[in-house]
Amino acid sequence: SPAPAGQARPATRLCRRTIVAAMPRGGERTVAVHRRVGLGDLLLSNCAAWSYARATGRTLVLDWRRSLYADRSTNLFTELFEPLDTWGGVPVR
Repeated sequence: SPAPAGQARPATRLCRRTIVAAMPRGGERTVAVHRRVGLGDLLLSNCAAWSYARATGRTLVLDWRRSLYADRSTNLFTELFEPLDTWGGVPVR
């Protein structure tokens, strides 16, 4: 269905495959992505989740643990990029 005038429509088609958690957590609505394959897939998945988070007013959780490129306890995102508080106006944890 189309989004109301002036509002972005979430990227639901891509997000259905990507987002594994979009639920309240301690009163905070979050979107978390857990992918395990290539770097391009991780980046694309996070872009789709960012779009969904922005459109729905949620906090984006950038958690790249369980990747094929690092041990299970290492968040690969913070190993490759500087930690973010916001990304394009979307809160990040």
